[in-house]
Amino acid sequence: MKAIRLHTTHPQRYNRTMATIHIPIDEAVRDLRTVLSRLTSDTSVVIERDSVPVAVLTSPTPEPRSLAECIALLESKEQAVQDETFAEDVAAGIALHRESLDSSMILHN
Repeated sequence: MKAIRLHTTHPQRYNRTMATIHIPIDEAVRDLRTVLSRLTSDTSVVIERDSVPVAVLTSPTPEPRSLAECIALLESKEQAVQDETFAEDVAAGIALHRESLDSSMILHN
C-alpha cells in the first residue's frame, strides 16, 4: 500500500480567505473519499485528534498564468457593461475628493 503524505499544520502559511472544515481523525480514516470530495480550491480540511490539529489538507495551488494567458482570458470574456448610474457614481466619487494633490507625493523619474 502506498503511503499518503499529509502536510502538518503551519499557521504562518495559513490562507485566511479559505473556508476550513474540521474532521476528527477517526472520520478521516474511515471515509477518506468523502473527506477528499469536500476539498475544493477555497476549502481546507483540518484533521484533528482530540480537538488538536494533526494535519491540514489543501488543494494544490494552480500553476500561475503568464501575462499573455491572462490577456487572452480577458479578451475571451464578454465586455463589461456599465449600468445607468455608473457616470453619476464616478462624478460623486470625484466630488468627494476635490482637494488638490500634494505634489511632493508625485514620483519623478
